[in-house]
Amino acid sequence: MEIKTKNLILRELNSKDCLDVLEIFSNIKITKWMLKYRHPFTKEHAKFHIKKAIKSSKEKIREYYTFGIELKKEKKLVGQIGLKVDLNQNIGELNYALNENYQKRGIGSEALEKVLEFAFKKLKLRKVSAGYYPENKPSRKLLEKFGFKKEGYLREEAICKADMKVKDVVMNGLLRKEYK
Repeated sequence: MEIKTKNLILRELNSKDCLDVLEIFSNIKITKWMLKYRHPFTKEHAKFHIKKAIKSSKEKIREYYTFGIELKKEKKLVGQIGLKVDLNQNIGELNYALNENYQKRGIGSEALEKVLEFAFKKLKLRKVSAGYYPENKPSRKLLEKFGFKKEGYLREEAICKADMKVKDVVMNGLLRKEYK
Protein backbone atom coordinates (compact mmCIF):
# COMPACT_ATOMS: atom_id res chain seq x y z
CA MET A 1 0.00 0.00 0.00
CA GLU A 2 1.25 3.44 -0.89
CA ILE A 3 -0.17 6.92 -0.35
CA LYS A 4 1.43 9.84 -2.17
CA THR A 5 1.39 13.49 -1.17
CA LYS A 6 3.08 16.50 -2.73
CA ASN A 7 6.42 15.77 -1.03
CA LEU A 8 6.03 12.34 0.54
CA ILE A 9 5.39 8.70 -0.12
CA LEU A 10 3.68 6.91 2.77
CA ARG A 11 4.46 3.26 2.25
CA GLU A 12 4.94 -0.12 3.84
CA LEU A 13 8.30 -0.68 5.51
CA ASN A 14 10.78 -3.09 3.91
CA SER A 15 14.12 -4.63 4.82
CA LYS A 16 16.02 -1.85 3.01
CA ASP A 17 14.70 0.61 5.62
CA CYS A 18 16.75 -0.88 8.44
CA LEU A 19 19.35 1.88 8.74
CA ASP A 20 16.77 4.67 8.46
CA VAL A 21 14.58 3.02 11.11
CA LEU A 22 17.65 2.64 13.29
CA GLU A 23 18.54 6.31 12.81
CA ILE A 24 15.05 7.40 13.90
CA PHE A 25 14.55 5.16 16.92
CA SER A 26 18.10 5.05 18.25
CA ASN A 27 17.79 8.75 19.11
CA ILE A 28 16.69 9.18 22.74
CA LYS A 29 15.32 12.62 21.81
CA ILE A 30 12.71 10.74 19.74
CA THR A 31 12.06 7.62 21.80
CA LYS A 32 11.63 9.52 25.08
CA TRP A 33 8.26 10.61 23.68
CA MET A 34 7.21 7.09 22.74
CA LEU A 35 5.79 4.25 24.78
CA LYS A 36 7.31 1.10 23.35
CA TYR A 37 10.74 1.86 21.89
CA ARG A 38 13.70 0.92 24.05
CA HIS A 39 16.92 2.82 24.39
CA PRO A 40 19.36 1.85 23.20
CA PHE A 41 17.51 0.82 20.04
CA THR A 42 19.79 -1.51 18.08
CA LYS A 43 19.98 -2.79 14.54
CA GLU A 44 18.40 -6.03 15.77
CA HIS A 45 15.47 -4.02 17.19
CA ALA A 46 15.11 -2.26 13.83
CA LYS A 47 15.06 -5.57 11.93
CA PHE A 48 12.46 -6.99 14.32
CA HIS A 49 10.32 -3.84 14.01
CA ILE A 50 10.40 -4.03 10.21
CA LYS A 51 9.69 -7.78 10.19
CA LYS A 52 6.65 -7.21 12.42
CA ALA A 53 5.38 -4.41 10.15
CA ILE A 54 5.81 -6.59 7.04
CA LYS A 55 3.94 -9.48 8.70
CA SER A 56 1.11 -7.13 9.69
CA SER A 57 0.89 -5.76 6.13
CA LYS A 58 0.16 -9.26 4.80
CA GLU A 59 -2.74 -10.01 7.11
CA LYS A 60 -6.06 -10.48 5.37
CA ILE A 61 -7.88 -8.41 7.99
CA ARG A 62 -5.47 -5.70 9.05
CA GLU A 63 -5.39 -4.38 12.57
CA TYR A 64 -2.25 -2.32 12.15
CA TYR A 65 -0.90 -0.08 9.41
CA THR A 66 2.70 1.11 9.61
CA PHE A 67 3.48 3.75 7.03
CA GLY A 68 7.08 4.70 6.45
CA ILE A 69 7.36 8.42 5.67
CA GLU A 70 9.66 8.76 2.67
CA LEU A 71 10.76 12.03 1.12
CA LYS A 72 10.05 11.83 -2.63
CA LYS A 73 13.06 13.86 -3.76
CA GLU A 74 15.62 12.36 -1.39
CA LYS A 75 14.16 8.84 -1.44
CA LYS A 76 14.90 8.67 2.28
CA LEU A 77 12.73 7.26 5.05
CA VAL A 78 12.51 10.03 7.67
CA GLY A 79 9.72 8.78 9.92
CA GLN A 80 6.78 6.54 10.39
CA ILE A 81 3.14 6.90 11.23
CA GLY A 82 1.11 4.00 12.53
CA LEU A 83 -2.61 3.37 12.76
CA LYS A 84 -3.87 0.62 15.05
CA VAL A 85 -7.42 -0.32 14.06
CA ASP A 86 -10.16 -1.89 16.17
CA LEU A 87 -12.63 -3.13 13.57
CA ASN A 88 -15.15 -4.21 16.22
CA GLN A 89 -15.42 -0.67 17.52
CA ASN A 90 -14.60 1.03 14.20
CA ILE A 91 -11.91 3.20 15.79
CA GLY A 92 -8.20 3.76 15.33
CA GLU A 93 -5.23 4.97 17.36
CA LEU A 94 -2.28 6.86 15.90
CA ASN A 95 1.39 6.91 16.71
CA TYR A 96 4.11 8.73 14.86
CA ALA A 97 7.81 9.56 14.92
CA LEU A 98 10.00 11.75 12.77
CA ASN A 99 13.76 11.81 12.45
CA GLU A 100 15.04 14.76 14.52
CA ASN A 101 16.85 16.21 11.48
CA TYR A 102 13.57 16.50 9.55
CA GLN A 103 11.31 18.05 12.16
CA LYS A 104 9.69 21.49 11.86
CA ARG A 105 9.38 21.19 8.07
CA GLY A 106 5.68 20.31 7.82
CA ILE A 107 6.40 16.64 7.13
CA GLY A 108 4.38 15.43 10.12
CA SER A 109 1.39 17.53 9.08
CA GLU A 110 1.55 16.35 5.49
CA ALA A 111 1.71 12.70 6.57
CA LEU A 112 -1.00 12.99 9.23
CA GLU A 113 -3.37 14.69 6.82
CA LYS A 114 -3.23 11.72 4.43
CA VAL A 115 -3.43 9.07 7.16
CA LEU A 116 -6.53 10.75 8.60
CA GLU A 117 -8.05 10.81 5.11
CA PHE A 118 -7.25 7.09 4.80
CA ALA A 119 -8.73 6.35 8.25
CA PHE A 120 -11.98 8.25 7.75
CA LYS A 121 -12.64 7.92 4.03
CA LYS A 122 -11.22 4.50 3.13
CA LEU A 123 -11.51 2.58 6.39
CA LYS A 124 -14.66 4.51 7.42
CA LEU A 125 -13.53 4.72 11.05
CA ARG A 126 -15.82 6.70 13.33
CA LYS A 127 -13.00 7.95 15.56
CA VAL A 128 -9.22 8.27 15.64
CA SER A 129 -7.35 8.75 18.92
CA ALA A 130 -3.81 9.71 19.81
CA GLY A 131 -1.98 10.14 23.08
CA TYR A 132 1.10 12.10 24.03
CA TYR A 133 3.13 12.85 27.12
CA PRO A 134 2.18 16.30 28.52
CA GLU A 135 5.66 17.74 27.93
CA ASN A 136 5.48 16.95 24.20
CA LYS A 137 4.24 20.32 22.95
CA PRO A 138 4.94 19.66 19.23
CA SER A 139 2.70 16.58 19.33
CA ARG A 140 -0.06 18.52 21.08
CA LYS A 141 0.14 21.29 18.47
CA LEU A 142 0.07 18.80 15.59
CA LEU A 143 -3.08 17.13 16.89
CA GLU A 144 -4.77 20.46 17.65
CA LYS A 145 -4.03 21.61 14.09
CA PHE A 146 -6.18 18.75 12.80
CA GLY A 147 -9.04 19.34 15.25
CA PHE A 148 -8.30 16.65 17.84
CA LYS A 149 -10.00 17.31 21.17
CA LYS A 150 -8.46 16.55 24.54
CA GLU A 151 -10.51 13.72 26.04
CA GLY A 152 -8.62 12.86 29.17
CA TYR A 153 -5.53 13.13 31.30
CA LEU A 154 -4.33 9.72 32.40
CA ARG A 155 -2.11 9.96 35.47
CA GLU A 156 0.91 7.65 35.67
CA GLU A 157 -0.48 5.75 32.69
CA ALA A 158 2.69 4.57 30.99
CA ILE A 159 6.23 3.44 31.59
CA CYS A 160 8.30 4.81 28.74
CA LYS A 161 10.65 2.03 27.60
CA ALA A 162 13.31 4.53 26.47
CA ASP A 163 13.92 6.11 29.86
CA MET A 164 11.88 3.77 32.13
CA LYS A 165 10.05 6.74 33.68
CA VAL A 166 6.40 6.57 34.66
CA LYS A 167 4.55 9.23 32.68
CA ASP A 168 1.15 10.78 32.39
CA VAL A 169 -0.62 10.61 29.03
CA VAL A 170 -2.97 13.15 27.45
CA MET A 171 -5.55 11.37 25.28
CA ASN A 172 -7.11 13.09 22.29
CA GLY A 173 -9.76 12.12 19.79
CA LEU A 174 -11.14 13.18 16.45
CA LEU A 175 -14.56 11.99 15.30
CA ARG A 176 -15.34 11.40 11.64
CA LYS A 177 -18.06 14.07 11.84
CA GLU A 178 -15.43 16.57 13.07
CA TYR A 179 -12.93 15.66 10.36
CA LYS A 180 -12.52 18.36 7.72
